[in-house]
Amino acid sequence: MDPVVDFELEIRSSGDDKNPVYTVAARCELAGEGDAERGPLRLSRDDLEAIHRGAHLVSESAVLRDLRASERSQTPSPTPREIGSSLFDTFFRGHVGDLFFESLAIARERHRILQIKVRLDPNDPQFPPLNLFPWELLYDSRHYRFLALSETTSVVRHLRVQSPYERVPPPSRLRVLLAVSNPSDTEPLAVEEEAQRIRELAQCDRRLRIEVLHRASLAGIVETLTSARDRRRPFRVLHFLGHGGLSLATDQGLLYLTATAGDSEEVPAEVLAQALSDRLGLELVFLNACLTTRSGRELDPREASRLFAGLASVASALVSVGIPRVVAMQQPITDVAALELSATFYREALAGSTVATAVREARKRLVFRESTRAEWSVPVLFQRVPDAAVHRPPSPWPMRAGLAAFLLAAVLTWGLWPAPLGPCEQRMSEVLRQKVSQAAALAREDERDRARALLEEALEQAPDLAVAHASMAFLEDREGAPERAADHYRAAVAARPYCALHRYHLGAFYEQNGRDTEAIPELLRAVELDPEHTRSYNELGLAYLDLQHPEEASRWLKAGLRRVRSGADRQDEILLLKNLGHALVAEGRPHEALAPLRKALETAALDDWTLRDEIVMWMARAEVEKGAPVSACARLSGQFRDRGRPPVSPWELEGAELASELDCPWEPNLGASGEGGSQG
Repeated sequence: MDPVVDFELEIRSSGDDKNPVYTVAARCELAGEGDAERGPLRLSRDDLEAIHRGAHLVSESAVLRDLRASERSQTPSPTPREIGSSLFDTFFRGHVGDLFFESLAIARERHRILQIKVRLDPNDPQFPPLNLFPWELLYDSRHYRFLALSETTSVVRHLRVQSPYERVPPPSRLRVLLAVSNPSDTEPLAVEEEAQRIRELAQCDRRLRIEVLHRASLAGIVETLTSARDRRRPFRVLHFLGHGGLSLATDQGLLYLTATAGDSEEVPAEVLAQALSDRLGLELVFLNACLTTRSGRELDPREASRLFAGLASVASALVSVGIPRVVAMQQPITDVAALELSATFYREALAGSTVATAVREARKRLVFRESTRAEWSVPVLFQRVPDAAVHRPPSPWPMRAGLAAFLLAAVLTWGLWPAPLGPCEQRMSEVLRQKVSQAAALAREDERDRARALLEEALEQAPDLAVAHASMAFLEDREGAPERAADHYRAAVAARPYCALHRYHLGAFYEQNGRDTEAIPELLRAVELDPEHTRSYNELGLAYLDLQHPEEASRWLKAGLRRVRSGADRQDEILLLKNLGHALVAEGRPHEALAPLRKALETAALDDWTLRDEIVMWMARAEVEKGAPVSACARLSGQFRDRGRPPVSPWELEGAELASELDCPWEPNLGASGEGGSQG
């Protein structure tokens, strides 16, 4: 079964340039077809420019971090989430939205990825303004996630092109032509540093073959590609590093290649596309081009939009003549982000990931870098064919049976083969291991300064040591430094992105600090990575309850209860039952709430007063909601009246208030103030 299923969002225009009318339709094989609500969507050109201008301001605030950037902005810039929500609410309304959520639910049940394929027609007169939309920022506010960053969704731009396509099986060695161009009359870029980073990756992995073309000209690129194809060793990827821009005469995008004299050679989109129209074995063109003007002056948002449209026209022109896929930048991008983007993309491609998956993982990597958090939406994937990999990981080297048996015996007898690492493990020296273990012991004894010193030494030796970052985050959180704690939790996730435990810790930290919309994506990812980690389900339920979405909370809490192992997760089961009762009361289903609350109370330890008080409080609330105040008073009396003098919990105080509201015929006997019991 194909793990990816398409959700096609097709947008067509009619009317004149001043008053265009956009018709939106959606299709998905999982759930049928849908149309926009009762007729076409009507958007003006001003609406389009306003949304894209907001996206430009987001990128500008991420790239320009000096005082001048803040002085230029008279009004607060919209956040990526605000822009993405606006886009989603505009194009996923009515039946289209219903179809999307239905398809997403089915895809999750079947463990498939829902690929949002924004279908655009390059021949449509309104293609340029439609292509200006930052589709990669689409934000689903119901599930609190960017569609382009989620593990269960992806976003690609699919151009409707009629030219034929012959699929070529991916090779076991990925050959990349790295075309570097930084002419003398353009601003200096860190192209050599990025080229060196990619070459180093190739040196570490022989499956990647890199050929660098310095001072790249159009003739040099075509000649190199043609020669490789004729030798039956074609390049699968053309990776361009340099400047891009806009021809003011034709309003057409262009690349600045290098002329013989070393200055710039302007190559318009149509000329570049024509030169590569034979495809020459290419499966992907990666345009890591920085938008620029020849003078290097700063751009106002309207002029920047024209430049972005120009570079997008280069990508669409290449796809139109037959290039299967093009990755291009839709906003300015810093050198740091460009380096990280390329390195992560090729690592994922060598692992056999599809192009869309590699782009998504590269975006996620940018999220974890503090200096580039708003730049993850900059890369755009244009394609005209189904998503596929550009590299096939080679099969293991075939060995003779006798040799294989000998090696296996050696491994089992003498332990010659290192044990495989789990998703949360990292190889480290014995010295590092002792430092981290000693720091953890000191932290438990509240020797925070000594623990911090050891962790700092460990991180100085191994900056990507996830367990050290997680321990440091714990210390920072206890010392009242939540932002520093968050940075360390994120660093742990970045170092071991497939570790469910680090995702859970980050999500739980967000939830406990009131950052529920940030918590949910991390906790969802933790559940995907380890479906048996019941605490992730509990934190998900709490986050959705905080956001007043009790239906979603109930769904995840019930899913967590189904994962509880008999006797092994007793405390987790109690918290899941207690919070499920809370969610069902909030949903207006008090009759159903009493059963899980009753089971939680029966299982909770008799001396855990805080936990038992909270459970009884929700049982009393359920009785009130079902119209049984006498039963509510009886439950409150049974828990709080004449129980001696245990420490007073917050729930006991709330019980006294509820008893007063219900005119219960008793006075709660509150004990001495203090703290005790569990929280959940």
